[in-house]
Amino acid sequence: MASFQKYKTTKGEMWMFKTNLGINHQTGKIKYITRRGFKTKREAQLEASKFLQQVATGKGILDKSLLFTTLIDQWFEQYKLSGVKKSTILNRQTTAIPNLKKYLGQYPLGKITPIVYQEFLNQLFDLNYSTSTIETLNIVGKLIFKYAYENDLIDRNPAKNAVVPKKVATIEELKSKSLEELYLTKKELITFLNYIKLNTTTLDYSIFLTLAYTGIRIGELLALQWEDIDFVYETISISKTLFRNENRIKEYELTPPKTKKSSRIILVDKVVLEQLSYMLFEQERIKKEFPAYHDKQFVFAKLRGDLSGYPESRRAVGFRLKRYLQKLGISKSLTLHKFRHTHVSLLAEAGVDLQAIQERIGHEDSKTMRKVYLHVTKEVNKQAVEKFGQLMKE
Repeated sequence: MASFQKYKTTKGEMWMFKTNLGINHQTGKIKYITRRGFKTKREAQLEASKFLQQVATGKGILDKSLLFTTLIDQWFEQYKLSGVKKSTILNRQTTAIPNLKKYLGQYPLGKITPIVYQEFLNQLFDLNYSTSTIETLNIVGKLIFKYAYENDLIDRNPAKNAVVPKKVATIEELKSKSLEELYLTKKELITFLNYIKLNTTTLDYSIFLTLAYTGIRIGELLALQWEDIDFVYETISISKTLFRNENRIKEYELTPPKTKKSSRIILVDKVVLEQLSYMLFEQERIKKEFPAYHDKQFVFAKLRGDLSGYPESRRAVGFRLKRYLQKLGISKSLTLHKFRHTHVSLLAEAGVDLQAIQERIGHEDSKTMRKVYLHVTKEVNKQAVEKFGQLMKE
């Protein structure tokens, strides 16, 4: 049963209602709920009736004293059962959750307002956290508060309209920032591959040649097994990706690819297949010398030492990419992920349309890929406009 009371404010008289929800089993005391700010008694009565009906159906009981760190743990247990990839779960566990707990963990839910949450994002910006890290934290924060709202733990989502702060680029930075920093040109790629072929290992040359000629993700490449390579029909079948926890070489798992479109069969150039054929020959030779070879038929397996046969380390490949670029004097800060843009740019230069490129690299859509494609085909598009203009003048 609710009670109603008139009270005075600087704006005039208002109405409120107060009701109890029974005994709080943790404190042994009666738990009261108060709602204020109604212009008339009738408004207060209608809201009280609505609230009590929600309580009767298990809704409307908001636990604003619950600590955010406890909510995070509750959400994460449910999140792990939602079918997301293990690599995504690991990313949330190692990056987003520790930072959310560090800065907001000890706040009761009722104290995290939209202003408090926005100030949290602004604080990360002031502490020079990268934009991508802040965006990741914001994504996870929104997921957690959405979970709390849908489970009637809060009555509004404080992260709903939050904005990730971003640095305003200077004119000099805008001038120096070029899309060509995202990929290697044809000339640079040829120089890069020739250097690796002559100065490094068979494994490294095979890895970077295949990445450059196929545009597949590094996780997809490391998961390839010989049954995925069809030397007759000249194709590679991509149906899995390699997942490792904390880069432990012997502890790996083959998981489904990133998206539905990531599962695909692509045609491969003969130069790649010839190199892979040589890799297969090398592996068979090494297996005879090392009986302890981890023979799970991985294409890009380590060829030396006690870890022979295990898929190569993603981190090690990324480190060597950076080192080889430095040795060649190529100052572009390419990562293995950005290395895919090289394949996109060269396909665009060869006249392949955007949809065909998307299907080949297994990407539903990407703003960066579109920018690279449009940048590379800019001259072709310019010629098309000029031809149209000329046609209209005739």
